[in-house]
Amino acid sequence: MGQLDKVAKILKLPTADNAETLIAMIKTEPTDKERRKTADMTAYHIGPLSLGFCHSKHFKPMCRKCNSAKNNRFTKADVGTLIALERQGEQVVSWHSKYIWDIVKNRISNDAEAKKASSIMAKCHQNILNIFAIIHKTCGKEFLMGYLHPEYSMVDYRFKNFDLNHLETTVVVATPLDNKNKRKNQERYVRIAFESLDEFLKKKNRKTHFLVKESSAALMPIYLAIKNNDFATADIELKKLIEEVSLRIYQIETCVRP
Repeated sequence: MGQLDKVAKILKLPTADNAETLIAMIKTEPTDKERRKTADMTAYHIGPLSLGFCHSKHFKPMCRKCNSAKNNRFTKADVGTLIALERQGEQVVSWHSKYIWDIVKNRISNDAEAKKASSIMAKCHQNILNIFAIIHKTCGKEFLMGYLHPEYSMVDYRFKNFDLNHLETTVVVATPLDNKNKRKNQERYVRIAFESLDEFLKKKNRKTHFLVKESSAALMPIYLAIKNNDFATADIELKKLIEEVSLRIYQIETCVRP
């Protein structure tokens, strides 16, 4: 009697020679090691949030150790996936990081170039946060509130047809909901956002070089527009400045003009 037949007899399978049934049972029953590995899985964002990419339903499972090791870097394969999603009409990157993303995304042909592009996007993101923090310190939060959309906190989200193996069938049902708990969450969301900008300015000895200072002439049109409550003009000037800073950082990091 073979080893599989012996085990099958112990498990009292219908027939002792039903090796396929036994193998199927072994494959579907996870070991303790597999259970620990599954429990340690995390969501790997194809476009790192720390580089300005958007939250997305398109992510990959990755163990915590590997996800941590990748940090805020993406690969050539990740870039290909992100570009494909854009071609399908999906937004993969936040508006403030789209300028630098559009410059680097089609200039990546291998993982080394992807790593360099990740570094460039990280420097741009830090510079953008610095601009936001300076505007908050100088002009307050009213203008910047327009980019937060706290109204999204007042919505209850439910999922229909949720299937981990077929996420494309999932339907998100959004229902407006106003209650005390939602209001508290909204206030907390706004408070943390601006406290984070304050903390950003307080941190010293950063490795990143900031192109914009509090007294930079490039900020004056934004200051003036905000002072006059002309937020539309302030928005135009801010986006123009971010685009210029993104381009300048790319030039510094690559020594070439895009």
